[in-house]
Amino acid sequence: MQKTTIFIFHGTKATPQTNWFPYLKKELELFSGHGIEVIIPEFSTPDNQSLDSWREIFSEYKEKINEHTIFIGHSIGAAFMLSVLEEIETPIAHAFIVAGFAQDLGDAVDKEYQELNLSFVKKDFSWKKIRKNSQNFTIMHSDNDPYVPLPSASFVAKSLKSSIELVPGAGHFNTESQYDSFPLLAEKVTEQIFASFASFGHLDMRAGTIRFVEPVEGSDKLLRCLVDFGPEVATMEYHDEASDKKFPVRQIVSGIRKYYPEYTELVGKTVLYVINLEPRTIMGVESQGMLMALGQDDCVFLTPEKEVTDIGRMVH
Repeated sequence: MQKTTIFIFHGTKATPQTNWFPYLKKELELFSGHGIEVIIPEFSTPDNQSLDSWREIFSEYKEKINEHTIFIGHSIGAAFMLSVLEEIETPIAHAFIVAGFAQDLGDAVDKEYQELNLSFVKKDFSWKKIRKNSQNFTIMHSDNDPYVPLPSASFVAKSLKSSIELVPGAGHFNTESQYDSFPLLAEKVTEQIFASFASFGHLDMRAGTIRFVEPVEGSDKLLRCLVDFGPEVATMEYHDEASDKKFPVRQIVSGIRKYYPEYTELVGKTVLYVINLEPRTIMGVESQGMLMALGQDDCVFLTPEKEVTDIGRMVH
C-alpha cells in the first residue's frame, strides 16, 4: 500500500516552525501509524528566494508524490504549489490553497515582499494542466486579508474552476491574525485522508469490540486498545482477569484520549475499524488498524445500527 504524503508549503519569510504549520503537522501525524507522512520543506532564506531556488530544494521530494498525495499551500507557498502541479506526472488527490494568489499584488504588499514574490507569479500558469494534476481543490480565504485582496483569490478560484470558502476575520491566516492553530483546516484535511483511504478500493472494515484500553505512555492524545474482531484476524490473546475470559484481539492506537478522560468506559463498545492498513509504530506502540470516527469538538464513533453477534465480519 502506497504511503500518503502531505506537503505543507510555507510562505515568504516563514519557516516550518511558524504560523499554524507545526500545529497542523502534529495533528496530521496522529495518522502516521497508518501510512501518513507530513513534510514541510524548508525553502531558501529571503536573500535567495525565487521560484527556481524553491524548485531545486523541492526536487528531492518529488519521488514521494503519488495519487494519494495532498498539497497545502499558504500565501506564496500556494503559488509555488501551483507551479509544482504544472510539472508533476501523476495527479495528486487534493490541493488546499490558503490565502493564496497567482498575480503580482502590487501596492497590497511592501516593496521587499513584492520583489521576493515576483518570480512565483510573473509567469503564465498552465491552468488546464494544474486542474488536471489535482483531483480536487479547496480554496480558503479571509474577508479581511491585509495582504492578499479577495479579488486575487477569486482569480485563482476562477482559473481552477473552483469556489472560495470564506473564513470571516481570519486575516492572512498567520500568527499576526492569531492563527498559530487551524482546527478548521485540520478537519478538512482529515476528511480528505479518510476519502483517500476509501479510494484504495480494498478496505477491510470490520466491527470490533474493545476489550481493554489504556493510555500510551508519553502521550496525552493516544489510547492503546485491544480490540476483538474474532479469531480470524487476531494477532494476540488478551486475558481479562475480572471475568477470567480470554479474547482474540488486535492492538490499535487511536488519538481519542482527550474525548475520553474516563477511558475505561470504552471497554465493551463495538465500533468500526479498518484492519488491512500496514501496521505502524506510534510512540513506540504498534498499531494494527485504524478507528473510524468523526468530529472535531467531539468524537463520534461509527457503530453498527444494531447489535452485532458475529463481530469481525467484513462490512460491505
